Amino acid sequence: MIEFIGGPFDGHQQPLANGSQASEILCFITKDTFRQLHRSENRESSSGSTLTSVALYELDAVSDPPTYRHAGSIGGQSFGEVIAELS
Repeated sequence: MIEFIGGPFDGHQQPLANGSQASEILCFITKDTFRQLHRSENRESSSGSTLTSVALYELDAVSDPPTYRHAGSIGGQSFGEVIAELS
C-alpha cells in the first residue's frame, strides 16, 4: 500500500502497482471523487461532474514505505485557464 500525506487525499491508501511509481501525480477532483473512492462497486464517472480542483502529489521514495506527499493544489477554473494558455 502507498499512503497519501496531506492535501485532499490525506490518509488515503492505494494498493501499490507492480514496477516503479510515478515521481509526481496530478489528482483531478470533482464533487464525486471521494464518493467514488469509497464505493468500489461503482467507480463509473458520473456525467457532468465539474472539475473543482487539481492536487499535485510527489513521491517520497525515501520513506519506508514510500508515500505520496501533497505538493500543492489549484482550483479547477484556474487549472483550466493554465491549460488554455498552453494550447
